[in-house]
Amino acid sequence: YQIRERLNDYAGLANSCNNLSQTYLHIDSMQPAVYYQELGLKYATLSGLPSRIAHSYVSMSLLMNRQKKFREALEYEKKAIDIYETVDRNVQSSRFIAAALYSNMLNDSAGAVNYFKKSES
Repeated sequence: YQIRERLNDYAGLANSCNNLSQTYLHIDSMQPAVYYQELGLKYATLSGLPSRIAHSYVSMSLLMNRQKKFREALEYEKKAIDIYETVDRNVQSSRFIAAALYSNMLNDSAGAVNYFKKSES
């Protein structure tokens, strides 16, 4: 972690922070999970790599989901979807499905159907 910081390896730092966040999330330690995910998103943005930024948005969505903050989770999915439009349409399809599930949790059945349809195209 410190070596990457000295090298300004923002993409690597983002990946490390996202992984740490998910590790803390899996053991239900929310405070460090949030800390590392926010840091990971910061480093991803500094990296300027669209795929790394999108991955950080997806990780943030998972964190919001665990906290039952479905509206925030959906907003992060939408940001990832926008990026995956130009980076990886296959991954974008799976993110449409996640957005559909969040829409459903928010009692937005029309939104859920819309996202499911988009996942098929």
